[in-house]
Amino acid sequence: MPQSCVLHFGSGGVPEASLCRWRWARVNSEGMAATNPNASATTSPRASFVSTWLPLGLAAMCTLVFTMDGSMNIIALPAIASEFHASPAGAVWVAVVLQFMILGLALPVGSLSAGFGRRRLFAIGLGIFLIGLVASYLSPNLPMLIAGRAVQGLGCALFLSTRNAIGMGGFPEHRRGMALGVIIAAVGIGAGTGPLLGGQLIDTFGWRSIYVAVAPLAVATTLLAVIFLRREQRLPLANFDFLGAGLVFVGLASLMVALNRTADWGVTSVGVVGLAIAGVVGVALFAWQQARATTPVLELGIFRSPAVVVTSLCLVLQVMGQSAATLVLPFFMVHALGMSATLSGILFAIAPAFMFAGSTVAGRLSDRIGAGPIMALGMVGQVSGAVVLLMLNETSAPYLIAVALGLMGAGSGFLQTSAGAAQMNAVPPAHIGMASALFIGLIMLAATVGGTLGGILMSTGDIETVGAAQVAESYHRVAWTGIVILLAGMAGSVYYWVGSRGAWRARAEAAV
Repeated sequence: MPQSCVLHFGSGGVPEASLCRWRWARVNSEGMAATNPNASATTSPRASFVSTWLPLGLAAMCTLVFTMDGSMNIIALPAIASEFHASPAGAVWVAVVLQFMILGLALPVGSLSAGFGRRRLFAIGLGIFLIGLVASYLSPNLPMLIAGRAVQGLGCALFLSTRNAIGMGGFPEHRRGMALGVIIAAVGIGAGTGPLLGGQLIDTFGWRSIYVAVAPLAVATTLLAVIFLRREQRLPLANFDFLGAGLVFVGLASLMVALNRTADWGVTSVGVVGLAIAGVVGVALFAWQQARATTPVLELGIFRSPAVVVTSLCLVLQVMGQSAATLVLPFFMVHALGMSATLSGILFAIAPAFMFAGSTVAGRLSDRIGAGPIMALGMVGQVSGAVVLLMLNETSAPYLIAVALGLMGAGSGFLQTSAGAAQMNAVPPAHIGMASALFIGLIMLAATVGGTLGGILMSTGDIETVGAAQVAESYHRVAWTGIVILLAGMAGSVYYWVGSRGAWRARAEAAV
């Protein structure tokens, strides 16, 4: 298989080179198309549908399952905290544990997919997710609910880590922005309908009903994946890096638990310090192991591309800042403004609606004019929305929340679509499965850290016993934190834009 190693800086306004420029003469059994955009012209319409649009549709459907479930759980956090007499820092783990499971398992699953099969992992993940739904519905206390959500997270790790590779793999590079735009648009639809449906279900039937509501869509997606996704050729698993997979999971787990327990145990407590040290050591050992493994969980060579590094950083900062500012927002809406779960759900549906619109536009624009300006514009929307959230107090009108969430939703759609497409184009086709896992892993890392940080800053003990003014004051700390993080992400997006048009281009052309 001929290859020439040159630098690669993503799509649009940057050279179409890669760390290793691969030429594929065929479409493999999973529908991974050649990078030649004319390849599809030689296939029949039915073959093109099976290898491109059908996998993209299933990737969008699994995204609906994930985002509907997640957005309904966020709206349910105040009700869950009230029933189990938990603090925001404790209740937020109902959402965070699922994100953490995806974070810890995304990279190992991405590496495992080549040998075990993306289609198989995708379908098995959906089945495990259904088991977790049942466990969450039946949970008698908060620890059992968190355990059920962990099972759901295991399933999500399997199908989300393979989602982008399945959904985007059949498209040539110049159309991957459009394909990812469809997937991100599904995020907007699911995260928008979830709060609307979830708020009404919670007010009418209680928080457990949200797990029943998402089950039919999960079942339908599982059956369609089993029936219609094409089987792919699998590679031997003999060299799978089990040590690296264990190190990344343990290392990230220790760091996340240390961060979450800071509010209750104290920053200098033995438990927090010990977990933090264990986490740092685990992550360091993981990096060392990846440099020497025959088939690493994460190929460190992909980070030689500035596009991969900068887009990854922008994704982390955007999701972290937004998660910190919005994950605990329902506590403010319910306990400071006195809103019902239904009204909270309606307001929370605004951000996904704008995310849907933003991602649809951003996918096509990034394919045409480049990812840089779209990323920068997205971060402007994110920062503007966070500033509006900072203005909230216990007498604020609901329309301010609507404006803030609309700005943040549109910004999220622009940033994630353009940065994700640039990142996927910045790696060789042989590593597209790893890039798919890296994309979701970075998002889950940022969401876990941001959500946990927001829960710590918002922590006020038993949320039922504090006044509206104290809740508002606590939320202001969260909003300030989100703004600082998002400003750093804005700087990164501008750096990518400038670099992709100047010095990076010159370096890539010189390498050719």
